[in-house]
Amino acid sequence: MSTLIVIPARLQATRLPNKPLADIGGKPMIIHIWERAIASQAGEVVVACCHERTADVIKQAGGQAVITDPDLPSGTDRVAAAAQAVGFNGDYILNVQGDMPFIEPENMRACLDILKITDVDISTVGCPISNDQQWLDISVVKALVSPLGPGVYEAHDFTRNDPADKRESAFYHLGLYAYRPEALQKFVSLSPSLREKERSLEQMRAQDNGMRIGFSVVQATPLSVDTQSDLLKARQLFATKEAW
Repeated sequence: MSTLIVIPARLQATRLPNKPLADIGGKPMIIHIWERAIASQAGEVVVACCHERTADVIKQAGGQAVITDPDLPSGTDRVAAAAQAVGFNGDYILNVQGDMPFIEPENMRACLDILKITDVDISTVGCPISNDQQWLDISVVKALVSPLGPGVYEAHDFTRNDPADKRESAFYHLGLYAYRPEALQKFVSLSPSLREKERSLEQMRAQDNGMRIGFSVVQATPLSVDTQSDLLKARQLFATKEAW
């Protein structure tokens, strides 16, 4: 079975312009993510870029990059466009967000494994929520899940709010997705759903159209770099690590 790992990289982020090229420990952030995707040994890796500057950085590091339309509405659309551009016709497509420089390679493998042992359309991962601040933080997306099999769950809802009396079935959702190719094509062909717009959560489009999302629990909560403050935290975290 073959897998394509796609990392969408967009320079026009409002809160942190040129985010993929931001320096962390002497390397652009996108290179850290690309290296971790390579380290997962889960499949071929390609970076979906919206600008030649990012593509050049990847190619200079020895990686594969494709240019996608900068006007595409989402990272998922860029993933689908990249898969088409490289002519991928394999089994799975893994979307690794371009803002998680410390994502663990085993999390990528865990996300893919769900598709291999279940019949869900899409898979994702999350980790336990560790404190009340995370429960109350609307930037922390909570996945509500139910058992699907040994060590595997199905996500039946996603929310930014504290699920209160449903905390025991909720996890911190990490923005990592694996798709069967036909599911990805279906997803990007659909219009945004009402709950997607209300919650600003793209995955609601899948659920509102009858697509099933598998879920695996992992332990690490990688820092997502969305703001200048996050970038400073990432640099500090990198500096404290002995081996990267």
